Amino acid sequence: MNIIPIYRYSRADGGITDSPKKPEGVEYTERVRLVADDGKMLTRDGVELCPAIDADSAEGWAEVDAPATEEETVEEATDEVPAAEE
Repeated sequence: MNIIPIYRYSRADGGITDSPKKPEGVEYTERVRLVADDGKMLTRDGVELCPAIDADSAEGWAEVDAPATEEETVEEATDEVPAAEE
C-alpha cells in the first residue's frame, strides 16, 4: 500500500481542495491518499473494497488480494482481514 500525504484546504471561491502539493499561506488539514499495490485492494471493514481512497489516516485500513474474478465474493477476498475494532 502506498501512503501519500494530502493537504486539504478551503479555496477563496468556497470550494475545498485535496492536493499532494502543500499549500502556502492558507490553513490546511493533513490527510493521506492510500493506493493499493498491483493486484491488491484496500478495505477498512472487511466488506467493501477499493483501489484507492483519501482518508484522515491509514489506521484501520488493510490491503488484501483483489478478487481473481468478478464471481469471487468480497468475503472470499477478505477472509484474512481482521474485523475492525469498535
